[in-house]
Amino acid sequence: MNFREQRRYPRALLKPALAEVIAVLGAQVTWPNDEASDVLDLSYKGAAVRRPGMFPVAVQNQMPVQVKLGIDKPFEVFARVAWSNLEWVGLEFNEVPAEGHQAMTDFLDAKLLGAAMRPVEKVLFSASSSFTSWYQGPGGVHVFVWMNSNRLIDRINVDFGTESVFFERGQPRVVFSREQRKALLVLSQMDKPDLPMEEFVRTFALGV
Repeated sequence: MNFREQRRYPRALLKPALAEVIAVLGAQVTWPNDEASDVLDLSYKGAAVRRPGMFPVAVQNQMPVQVKLGIDKPFEVFARVAWSNLEWVGLEFNEVPAEGHQAMTDFLDAKLLGAAMRPVEKVLFSASSSFTSWYQGPGGVHVFVWMNSNRLIDRINVDFGTESVFFERGQPRVVFSREQRKALLVLSQMDKPDLPMEEFVRTFALGV
């Protein structure tokens, strides 16, 4: 399912608590002075980013910036300062280059998919099911979760229909495939009071 059909410029709210795994799951903007700012909120047309400490910003200023989305190669885009406060700056992007648009599509679609996942009632579980929780999302995507007695996640299966991705606590750190990275992006948006997903995702993104 293409989330752009639901809203002209869908936005993904990123998780500041996962800032330490930004190289895999987060987003950054680099200013003309090479100072980098974490991205809090992202859409195809702009972003809310942390205010830089050294680079001067003022509403209506325009400048080239570099955008980096997780493991993807950074791309350059011309941006206008739409608003600012003491902590954050709102950037409006001009035309995004083709390689940047593809990176944003991959990144945003996965983040928005994670935010759209909804739990399946336990009465619908098969009697032979061993998982603790089951979530469904657009496009027939399923996330199956196994919890341990400490209410921490032990194992996850992200089923995209054409491919399944498995993560297990204690699994050695590997170089992530694009499907594994997509699955982690989905999971990074699923933290809930009864589903400590941030803790589990961090173990894989940091390799601990």
